[in-house]
Amino acid sequence: MIMVETAVFAEGRDSPKLERRAFYLCLGYFAVKAVYFALNIHAQVFPDEASWFGIIEVFSCSYLPPADSPESYPLALITHIPNLYFFLMGKMLALNPFPGSDLVFMRLVNVLLGLASVFFAWRLVRLLLPGSGARLLFLVMLTNTLMFTFMAGAVNYDNLSTLFAVLSLYYFILFYSSRNEAQGIFYG
Repeated sequence: MIMVETAVFAEGRDSPKLERRAFYLCLGYFAVKAVYFALNIHAQVFPDEASWFGIIEVFSCSYLPPADSPESYPLALITHIPNLYFFLMGKMLALNPFPGSDLVFMRLVNVLLGLASVFFAWRLVRLLLPGSGARLLFLVMLTNTLMFTFMAGAVNYDNLSTLFAVLSLYYFILFYSSRNEAQGIFYG
């Protein structure tokens, strides 16, 4: 146990390899938990999932964002919602190649969004933190947050907004650090 801890926290030659293995292990663990939730949680358990899935079905039937219609009235006014998530998921639903449940397919697409969020959060923390111990602690905490895993296995627009938030921070820090390196300014 002590040898493993010292190998992970050491900044030697094997540390990046161990860190990469730990990343894949945590990412796989997160994927298994999220897929388990996506496949085994009954409909109507995730908050507002029935409404979001109904809106996605309405968006899947049109090429452009749809207008309010008698078909969409039980779901609320769909012209007053953010369209990007529903538009993208509607197009994904229209391309569903699997004969199974459309709800399960949409849940699995959202699991992919959650995995992308974890991946780019890992890339972000690698830019910000120098020690592998702190980075691994962040990764373990992120992939073991039950609410994040639970929402990653559901049809929910939070998955796309979380991904965009992490992407915006990652690319902002990457741009800022590359700009400072080009100007010859180095911090720490």
